[in-house]
Amino acid sequence: MSIPSPVQFWVGCVSPLLAHFLIRCDNITGATPEYLAGHYMIQGGSSFLPVMALAPQENEKILDMAAAPGGKTSYIAALMRNTGLLVANDRSKDRLKAVIGNLHRMGITNSIITNLDGKEIGKVTNHT
Repeated sequence: MSIPSPVQFWVGCVSPLLAHFLIRCDNITGATPEYLAGHYMIQGGSSFLPVMALAPQENEKILDMAAAPGGKTSYIAALMRNTGLLVANDRSKDRLKAVIGNLHRMGITNSIITNLDGKEIGKVTNHT
């Protein structure tokens, strides 16, 4: 019987100055003082690859319609250098608690958090 190799993860790192980089690691260490201080965020490829394809720029206006738990949103904010406007929406109120916690922990200030069904956002923002 063979021992399975460890699962590899990508760690998205965001410093208080919102520099960012990705590293691949075999072991995930969460709840370290650095993690709790917002120096890095653990995320999988499903969070960072769409953001890399989007290639957000400083001072843009971006809507993340499925923001929970906040990995994509924090990476977008890092690439935007905490400028512009980032609307972090999720239709699940319970899942938004993680978004709020992660954005606060990471020091992200260019965001608005909303709890709407994506089909209703245009009506609320007068963009129907």
